Amino acid sequence: MERSLFKFGESSLALVIPKKWTEKNSLSAKNVIYLSESDEGDLVISPRQRTRSESEIVIDAHNNSIIIGRWVELHYLYGTNKLRIYAPDGIEQPKIEAIESEITRNCPGFVVTSQSSKEIIIEDFMDMKEQSLEKIIGRLKSLVEYEFREILEGDPKNIVGIEEIVNRFYMMGTRYVFVTQPKDALKYFRLLERIEQISDNMEKISIDGKTKHKKIFYDLKTQFETGFSGFYGNMKDISDTATMRAQIIDKISKSKMDRLDALSIREISNHITNMSEFGLKI
Repeated sequence: MERSLFKFGESSLALVIPKKWTEKNSLSAKNVIYLSESDEGDLVISPRQRTRSESEIVIDAHNNSIIIGRWVELHYLYGTNKLRIYAPDGIEQPKIEAIESEITRNCPGFVVTSQSSKEIIIEDFMDMKEQSLEKIIGRLKSLVEYEFREILEGDPKNIVGIEEIVNRFYMMGTRYVFVTQPKDALKYFRLLERIEQISDNMEKISIDGKTKHKKIFYDLKTQFETGFSGFYGNMKDISDTATMRAQIIDKISKSKMDRLDALSIREISNHITNMSEFGLKI
């Protein structure tokens, strides 16, 4: 729907809110509404102040420690602001350690604010709306570029540590998208996922600490840089990224590399191409 602005007072502008919307939200002339600005600069009008969700989890004493850690991770991803983890018979030490480990590794901003023998309170100390999705993506890009440098010029064993940092920024970026719901949210979800998968495959290849097939990795590095440009709408780079994938796959088929290495390299090239194609205008 469209509404025209009109002058209000000496320097302000105003608009008329549709009656149908006010009736739907049970609003009258004295009610308060809330205004906020999206990442794209759009003005958002809401009948109520938006708050992030809070969840309370009751932990069964038989729950697996790994499952508990994963539970915390999922609530982090979905934007939960506060968790109360409670067990009437007491929380076993392995479960406490699993929770603390999960927060440290994958949940930047989550902090244990209270702990007793029966409960743990976790709260979010990072306001995602004050973060920048572009900065998070830029950091992920630089980390993957660092992984390429380690394979080509440094020590591939360092990629294991870099991958842990990639995971943290991937989790932060995913949480950001859930909390703020930016324009093209699905596109950014897919981008974050592809970057994380590229890093996962880099780690698999570097696990033995040996650098193999450098020529193909130089090609992959170039494809990655071109693919990022494609993601932001450069149509020529989208096309070039797909062409590079065909060339890389052809080189893989003609080489005598290990089957698992070949699979990981193929996956990296495929993920880069998918990442680029998210830049196609629909």
